[in-house]
Amino acid sequence: MTDVRSAFLAMAVAALAAPATFAESLARYNADPSQVTVSGISSGAIMAVQMHVAYSATFQGVAAFAGHPYYCGKGDLAVGMATCAQALTAAEINVPELVAITRDWASRGWIDDPANLARQKVYLFSGKLDQTVRPAATEATRDYYLNFTSAANITWKGDLDAGHGWISPLGKVLCPLQQSPYINDCQIDPQETFLTLFYGPLQPKRTGALSGIFRPVSQAEFIPGGAAAAMSVDENAWLYVPAACERGELCKVHVSYHGCAMGYQSIGDAFVRTSGINEWADTNRIIVLYPQAIRTYPLNGSGCWDWYAYTGPDFAKKNGAQMLMSKRMIDRITSGFAPVAAPSQVQATNVSAQNVKLAWAPVSGAAGYRVYRDGAAAGEGPVTSPEFSDHALQRNTTYRYSVRAVAPNGNQGPPSEEVTVTTR
Repeated sequence: MTDVRSAFLAMAVAALAAPATFAESLARYNADPSQVTVSGISSGAIMAVQMHVAYSATFQGVAAFAGHPYYCGKGDLAVGMATCAQALTAAEINVPELVAITRDWASRGWIDDPANLARQKVYLFSGKLDQTVRPAATEATRDYYLNFTSAANITWKGDLDAGHGWISPLGKVLCPLQQSPYINDCQIDPQETFLTLFYGPLQPKRTGALSGIFRPVSQAEFIPGGAAAAMSVDENAWLYVPAACERGELCKVHVSYHGCAMGYQSIGDAFVRTSGINEWADTNRIIVLYPQAIRTYPLNGSGCWDWYAYTGPDFAKKNGAQMLMSKRMIDRITSGFAPVAAPSQVQATNVSAQNVKLAWAPVSGAAGYRVYRDGAAAGEGPVTSPEFSDHALQRNTTYRYSVRAVAPNGNQGPPSEEVTVTTR
């Protein structure tokens, strides 16, 4: 009986650790590339800061839970652990040197100009009981950012008796503890705080079933050469897409990085489902990308994001493998950006036995319009004026029409409400 139970347990653990199957190719969405933000916990917090600094022209804000400053460990695991993560005071971390490295790398084009950081919001969290990444590391992160932005743009939360973990109202771990899945409930909602900092006043979060869908999406295609495991990343990432974003409405993008031993391989979709971000994203039209790292031996046995050069010396630069993968995924998501509204007041102005004429209110900023009949494009191409004539139809037949505005970049905005028309 013991052997049977052991075998069953082994199968269950293997199933949990298995990568997500049936991954889709990452789609393009009507997502504003000027509204991209990032967050993370532990190694994911360090990764979030790396992305925020290296791609400061892309990101508009960062939330880091238990992280240390950009390039703090300088690619050396031992230095990073002793000098950065275990520092007892912020003064033990040489922030001026890190600032100098940042400016030097920007001058060489290896990272974006840190002048971009002046307009951005920074949220930092550290638990008073965190012994894995001590509070001093987060204080040093605050000091680092003060070289590039004002104190008014930085929110630092360090007054809770919290252990090492991501803080979420959906967490199953008590606030002071440090245990898997490292998602702690501290009776606060930091997701509301940092998303409000990034995007302004929010609509109330979803309290019932979410409207959207969680999708496993291929991230291997965005790794240089496609060798995901060689760069210690999973074949798949996870994406949460609210229903409004599925419909083509204009949305924002947030990227969130799990910590060590928190990827799908280790805890399944616990972080993806209970991060506390999705409930706010659902009602505020925010697409959430959850990249996934994996355990690889001997250099990354805990499934951490690269902050100590296990993927190579450029790990914290724009061309670092994991960094570039993430940026390419963001670019794919936002490549459907169409800053035009859905046409309104669509109506049939003339109907005959074989012809239908439609008209609608002009859309500001539209370069043209695309008409759809029963879900398929009608006509040979976009029309430039807010009207369309459909010919050679069947007599006494019902058709469903919708219209999309075409933005100057060629992308189409969300569809209008459908209009049903029956020929004579």
